[in-house]
Amino acid sequence: MADWFARAATAQHGRLFLWAPIWLGVGIVAYFAQTREPALWIAGLLATAGVLSLAVGTRFPVARLALVPLACAAFGFAAAQVETAGKPPLIDLPRRSVLIEGDVRAVDLLPGGGRRLSLGAVQIAGGAPIKRLARITMEPDDPVTPDVGDHVRTRALLANPEPPSWPGARDPQFEAYFANLAGSGRALALVEDLGGGKGAGFIAGLRQTIAARAVAALPGSEGEIAATLMAGATAAIPQSDRAAFAASGLAHILAVAGLHMAIVMGVVFGAVRLGLVLVPRWGLTLPCKEIAAGAGLLAGFVYLLLTGDHVPTERSFAMASLVVLGIIAGRQVLTLRGLALAAMIILIVAPDALVGVSFQMSFAAVLALIVGYRTMERWLTPLQGLAGAWGWTARHFAMLCVTSFLAGTATLPFAAASFGQIQIYYVLANLVAVPITVVVVMPMVVLALILMPIGASYPAFWVMGKGIWVILWVARLVASLPAAVVPWPPTPVWGVLAVAAGITLLGLIVGRPRLIGLVPLAVGLAAPFIVARPDFLIARDGRAVAWRDPGAVELWQSKSGAKLELEDWQRVWPRTAWQAMPACTAGICRLMSNQVTVVSRAASVDCTAKLILSVVPLRNACPLVLSVDRLDLWQNGAYEGWWRGGKVLLISDRSARGVRPWVPLATQTALVAEPRALSE
Repeated sequence: MADWFARAATAQHGRLFLWAPIWLGVGIVAYFAQTREPALWIAGLLATAGVLSLAVGTRFPVARLALVPLACAAFGFAAAQVETAGKPPLIDLPRRSVLIEGDVRAVDLLPGGGRRLSLGAVQIAGGAPIKRLARITMEPDDPVTPDVGDHVRTRALLANPEPPSWPGARDPQFEAYFANLAGSGRALALVEDLGGGKGAGFIAGLRQTIAARAVAALPGSEGEIAATLMAGATAAIPQSDRAAFAASGLAHILAVAGLHMAIVMGVVFGAVRLGLVLVPRWGLTLPCKEIAAGAGLLAGFVYLLLTGDHVPTERSFAMASLVVLGIIAGRQVLTLRGLALAAMIILIVAPDALVGVSFQMSFAAVLALIVGYRTMERWLTPLQGLAGAWGWTARHFAMLCVTSFLAGTATLPFAAASFGQIQIYYVLANLVAVPITVVVVMPMVVLALILMPIGASYPAFWVMGKGIWVILWVARLVASLPAAVVPWPPTPVWGVLAVAAGITLLGLIVGRPRLIGLVPLAVGLAAPFIVARPDFLIARDGRAVAWRDPGAVELWQSKSGAKLELEDWQRVWPRTAWQAMPACTAGICRLMSNQVTVVSRAASVDCTAKLILSVVPLRNACPLVLSVDRLDLWQNGAYEGWWRGGKVLLISDRSARGVRPWVPLATQTALVAEPRALSE
């Protein structure tokens, strides 16, 4: 047995590095799965244990298969804990209009010409500066046009990030915590520009200038998409066009990532190398290939900064950097190793990226492309023998189909889990949109950026606009096709993890044993359909209660709405009709043959029910009846529950998330509401 284990360890030695980011991710997931914040000393203990494990594994190869994963998991847990501890604490923003001032860190153009300011060094009503950003949407008719670095002041109504719509749903507060965001709101008065502030950033100002010139050169959606591709300014794209891109499977074109980075670096590489070889003396004496590779690397770095330094572009630039270094050094670059190294860098620097759909989709797509092309090499090799114009066209069309299928299929489960829908015609849309992006739009992006300083970028913008118009037309056309989008039920966390495990096993295991990855992949895809869905949901502020009956979802909704919650709740019960809650009299709605009552306003409560859902305080009116009232909602957030013939299980958002730094401080003093049950 010892000899067999030694041989196995030796055989896998060369591939252990590929698994390192996977075990880092295991440690990160273990940290974020906690319901109470671990003591900070645990991070130091785990980091020390990781170092010792690596040291022992280096000296004893037989133990390496066990110790390296443990070390990586320990580093992942520690990195996530350190990142969390390094973020400034959340604050409870005032729930009234306040005078706010701060330094403009970024200016986002909005549909219709509005602006949204990201403010740093924020002060509210003369208080101490806030260590987090605040986003303020300016009045549509405000004539002031602040620049990055200006110090501004206005009266605004602010709000903290919203909690999840139901326990286990997307957590905007988690996202805001790691994005260093305190909250957002809208200006109630004209913005006063008080002049220069502190911390003006050159790159942020340059991005603002580029986005403004793109919108000015190309009015309408074309200019707003151009601003996205050139400066990462996504806020200005109309919601209808965003929906069309999402429904057609073209949302990746708006999310600057590997495709865009590869084109930018490739265009610069090709242009510089061609320019050098056109001069005979340079072509014969200079290392043209290496110089062009360095120029492409520099162009990629500049593009990374201009588009906002997001996870997909970071991953793309990291991998491209390895390729360029391999070219310069004259060595072959192992693509899977490059992907693993890029993943490790991102996970160590920003562990929270792991739970974001951008990271998941980006790495799944690249892994599928690398492994897929290697696996299909023997079928694709005959295409290289096709000659002539028709052969060239057929070869590139086939490769484009394969690329769209591999990348789109790998990212589909993660997109479905995050956005609640799958796109049926994504391959069809990409067959038209991707070539136009590669051949027309992105080369013109590079040319426009180069010509912009001398004021000669209009021709590049004109050609770019025509290409974007065609892509927009394709997105709208495909989105309008029958059944272009199919609703997808919520996927539990364990389902997403199972999908990730399946794709990882398929990608990293060599040979036929990789097919074992189909098992967790199938389990993860089936998870939304086998997990028990709740029978009722209660909004965190008591403005809506939904109850599922066999034929429909019955809804009580206050006049003020709970619109955001209802949009999310549609995912819980897809393809189910919604109707107003029946049998509502004097503020009381009766369900399940009077076994359940929903109290919507102050009224005398019938304590003969087995469950009471009240959006007003009950003040212990029915102490022997299981109930959720306004006080419970204030303390514990939204609720979900299951009704099984008189047996009830209640789970609150507070019990699902626990006591963590991203949970608002206002509820930290409340008792954690553990799942409660009542039996007949």
